[in-house]
Amino acid sequence: MIINYQPHSWADHFYQRHGVSLCAMALRVSESAPIIARAKAYGYATWQGDVGPNESAIPAVCAPDGSLVYLVDDALDIYAQDFNLTTTADEGALLGIDHLALGMEADSRDNWVMFCRAVLGFTLEHEQTMPDPYGLVRSLAVQSPQGNIRLALNISQSRATQIARSVACYQGAGLQHAAFACHDLPSLLDNQPLAPSLSLPVPANYYDDLLARFWRIGTRRTPATPANPLRP
Repeated sequence: MIINYQPHSWADHFYQRHGVSLCAMALRVSESAPIIARAKAYGYATWQGDVGPNESAIPAVCAPDGSLVYLVDDALDIYAQDFNLTTTADEGALLGIDHLALGMEADSRDNWVMFCRAVLGFTLEHEQTMPDPYGLVRSLAVQSPQGNIRLALNISQSRATQIARSVACYQGAGLQHAAFACHDLPSLLDNQPLAPSLSLPVPANYYDDLLARFWRIGTRRTPATPANPLRP
């Protein structure tokens, strides 16, 4: 994850239009040149930013929302070349990013599906309808052929759902949430002092709703405790 606040950069330009948001994502690929060629063939704009001393030239494709998708060649070690690494972090409890969810207008999702399939070679999963306290959210997942990159393309006809508020906040499509994979979520939260104050409140009927939906594979759990909202 890179926090970019460089003035007069692509990130700054994107911030001026959308506020604090996901201006780019980077995908590690076996070879970027064929993907760039395919994007140009389908009429998608490509991007090559200014490259400073000892910096890698990383090509990017412009996504339907105007953000960038960088393509990092598998043989390129950008962390050793582009960054000054001062310390080596210990192996943490987080294993990586499980998926990213993008909120978007209903009439723009087909553009995203076309982009993900034609340019990136992603495959589609079945659409799911999920309840929101203020309406319904329709979620369509796309994933890379290897299954290690997943994006949820979420839309909602209601103007009061979390997805709709996200679209209004960004003035267009944008990152609605990021999900991280870990070995043991309750234990992870137990070791985070700020977890209780930063966690979203869990409604009292949360586990009852889960039991009603997945009663064939689930077991009844007690309500979450205030100390750890996610511990069953």
